[in-house]
Amino acid sequence: MTKKEIARLVYNNTQLNLADSQEAVQATFESIIKLLVKFDRVELRGFGVFQIQKRAARKARNPRTGEEVWVDEHETVVFKPSKLMKTEIQSKRARAAKKVKKAAPVKKVATKKAAAKAAPVAAPKKPGRPAAKLAAKPVAKTPGRVGRPPKSAVVAKPAASKKVSKPVVAKKATKVAPTAARVKTTKKRGR
Repeated sequence: MTKKEIARLVYNNTQLNLADSQEAVQATFESIIKLLVKFDRVELRGFGVFQIQKRAARKARNPRTGEEVWVDEHETVVFKPSKLMKTEIQSKRARAAKKVKKAAPVKKVATKKAAAKAAPVAAPKKPGRPAAKLAAKPVAKTPGRVGRPPKSAVVAKPAASKKVSKPVVAKKATKVAPTAARVKTTKKRGR
């Protein structure tokens, strides 16, 4: 986020026009700098503390050449966020992480019919094993159902090179992992 974008937020949230909001943001930053020079510490309640800290002289390494370099003693500005800011950021990130965890592992499978028709996902290729060994062997036909394997059988297609087949996804869906959906549907249908 830039200073201009901050000024735009001030403009949207206040009665100031855009030029006045830009001046207000600039004046705020300049005031913080002047106060740091004068007092070495600026505390903004609910936001954080800007403070000047001394860094001791030390040996450092030039990242390009790897050569050791001597760095003199110097002062630098550090910022320590307030507890309010920390908790706000952590709670927002935690909520975002929960959304990602909920959305990522769950795949949607349409109905029992679509799940039964869908080709099962081939097992992931293990190092040192040919793809032919990973594919399941076809199941023998049952006498009552000519031309189709029994409903309870799961037949895997041979794995293509570097491609994994995906389950069919329909419009109406329930949130169930694909393997669990296949097992549930085959057990219910194989009465």
